Parts: sequence; C-alpha cells; structure tokens
Amino acid sequence: MPPLRPWTIWWKWSLPMGSTTAPKAEAAVAAAHTTMLALAIATTLIGLTLAVAFAHSMSKPIFAAMQIAEHVAAGNFTDRIELGGAMSLVVF
Repeated sequence: MPPLRPWTIWWKWSLPMGSTTAPKAEAAVAAAHTTMLALAIATTLIGLTLAVAFAHSMSKPIFAAMQIAEHVAAGNFTDRIELGGAMSLVVF
C-alpha cells in the first residue's frame, strides 16, 4: 500500500469503516497522475522536435542571406539568388 499523503488522511478518516471507495479513488488518481505526466513529457518532446526542425529548415536561407550581405558589403554585386525551381535573381 502506498504511503498516506497528509492531505488524504482526513478524507480516509471521514469514510465509514470498511469502505472500499478510498483505495479505488487513490488508484484512479495515481493512474491519472501517470497519464498526465506521460502526456506532458510527450508534448515537450514533440515541441522540441518541431523547434529543432524549424530552426534547421531556416538555417540554409539565413546563411545564404548572410553570405550575400557579406558580398554586397565587400562590393561584389554578382551573386545569383536561387528562388527555387528554374528561377533565379541576379543582384546588380
């Protein structure tokens, strides 16, 4: 039997002798606690996965923009910017 928590002692004493409601209620609360903890951990892992995926997908365009900015700052205006597919843009 799990140890009694201080906030449940008064509740157990208020039940009639021989009542089977308390163990069932405690089991239901323990199951709900485990389920909520598992959901919280799963939600955190999904959120972190999405954040890493989004950061990774944004890194390539950000690095390309930084390179173009460096070339423009150096006076080199011949960069080709790939827009996807067959389109490209030339910086003059």
